[in-house]
Amino acid sequence: MTVIEWYKSGWRVFAANPLRLIAGFLIFAVLTGVLEVLNEALRIEGWFVHVVQIIIAPVAFAGWALFCLKTVRGERPAPVRVLDSFHLFRPTFIAGAIVAISFTIGFALFVVPALLVAAIWGMWPFGVMDRRLGALDALNYSVRITRGRRVELLIAAVIYLVLTFLGALVFGVGLLIVGPWVGATYAVIYEDLVGGQIEKTGEVEYEVIE
Repeated sequence: MTVIEWYKSGWRVFAANPLRLIAGFLIFAVLTGVLEVLNEALRIEGWFVHVVQIIIAPVAFAGWALFCLKTVRGERPAPVRVLDSFHLFRPTFIAGAIVAISFTIGFALFVVPALLVAAIWGMWPFGVMDRRLGALDALNYSVRITRGRRVELLIAAVIYLVLTFLGALVFGVGLLIVGPWVGATYAVIYEDLVGGQIEKTGEVEYEVIE
């Protein structure tokens, strides 16, 4: 599949499941954004809020990724299943923290390195949630399945940033469309990468979390 086909397929999934994906996205957004609201309302110390957000965000993101993947596969997960990732708190937090720190450093170095991080390690949530791998194995898994497709993944990441920017312009309301669409698109990308890069038996070489 091409980058355009990825996004077209993601859009078709969203169009077929708009309420389900929007509801799941709202739960994800609340998990990652509610602390900012509490900070303003209760005047919580800013550093504390940011620390808690850093802890929760990667875990919530992994749950959102799995929710989108199940939807792409034709399942009908309840929106609350976004919270499933908290059962795998340790690997999702560690892998997500490594990627987030690398992404932040890359963004400070004129954006392109950050996009490279996204292209190489961007599939880590599926490694943890779909394959039940540990944090480092999930990162290695992402490196493996993205090999040979990273230029396309870079383009997909740029499109994601542009769509997010445009969605945020309309008082943030556009993100209710862009967020679920992109979430479904990245699940489609993962399915495409797995189909082309992983052993046909579906077996992996890493230690699986029990």
